[in-house]
Amino acid sequence: MNKKISVLILAGAVLLAATSCSINRMATRMAADALASPGGTSVFASETDPQLVADALPFALKLYETLLQSDPENRPLLEATAEGFISYANAFIHTPATMLGYEELDRQKEMLSRAKNMYLRGRDYALQALETDYPGFTAAVREGRGQAELQKMEAEDVKTLYWAAAGWMGAISAAGFDTALLMELPRPVALAARGLELDEEYSQGAFHGLFIDIYGGVPSEQMLYGSSDLGSYSRELLAGYYSDRAVSADTPAAKARYHFGKAVEIADGQLAGPYVSLAASVSVQTQDADEYRHLLEAALSIDVNENPRNRLVNIISQQKAQWLLDTIGDRFLLLED
Repeated sequence: MNKKISVLILAGAVLLAATSCSINRMATRMAADALASPGGTSVFASETDPQLVADALPFALKLYETLLQSDPENRPLLEATAEGFISYANAFIHTPATMLGYEELDRQKEMLSRAKNMYLRGRDYALQALETDYPGFTAAVREGRGQAELQKMEAEDVKTLYWAAAGWMGAISAAGFDTALLMELPRPVALAARGLELDEEYSQGAFHGLFIDIYGGVPSEQMLYGSSDLGSYSRELLAGYYSDRAVSADTPAAKARYHFGKAVEIADGQLAGPYVSLAASVSVQTQDADEYRHLLEAALSIDVNENPRNRLVNIISQQKAQWLLDTIGDRFLLLED
């Protein structure tokens, strides 16, 4: 074969392969963008049947991961994958695990371990999403640093900060007595504090919901900050936040109540989650059974069809609220009929 013709054929083959790769990447990105869009996730959020979503989500999550292999720096897809894994862990593994009885302790341990791993998987995708715009941030925050990168973040980073913090804190909660993971608590607290500073109304007050759980789950605020530079940074952020709003709450429980009030206000009382969170944490700690009942009944009174985008999360929260009411005797020492 003529040498010149051979070169042309080889060049054509290389061009075809390159073009095919480019088209494949473009198609992957189009599919990923469609899946990661608000419309792509709203079909899950508005569902009336939690079990249908529980059955469908694993396939969707593996599809996200498959697409990420072709487009690993697609930030919207990374965010959607993080949200998916963390939401799945919380709604369909962690929450059901907490509702198991003592006779199913082994199964509960297995489910909590699985929830922890799913939370961390989602957290890592969220950190990877932030890494696309802030190289080196993941390593820094794992080492208790990262305040310089956090300070550079803007409104478009709030969603990713939320899911990174939620996944990390979910893993810590599911891990129970895992001391090594518990020592990492100041990291997600810093992410949540920065997100709160940037946009406290994000996703109907989602950061306030996180802080109900944060303050409702610790005996002292020292646990939230530790001794790292990042802990000092979040302490300053939160002190400034409360000072600017003249919040005088001086205990974790009082701060949890403040964030509960803000969460309810921002969501116009249409989210059951804040009521359930405060009841299951602060009301139990203070042994206030009347408040406990009142909060859970308020959660159950919310019309899940009033706002379709909250339907699924409200159905799941109300299931937990009913279980907490049904098992009230397990949480209060002195309970009047």
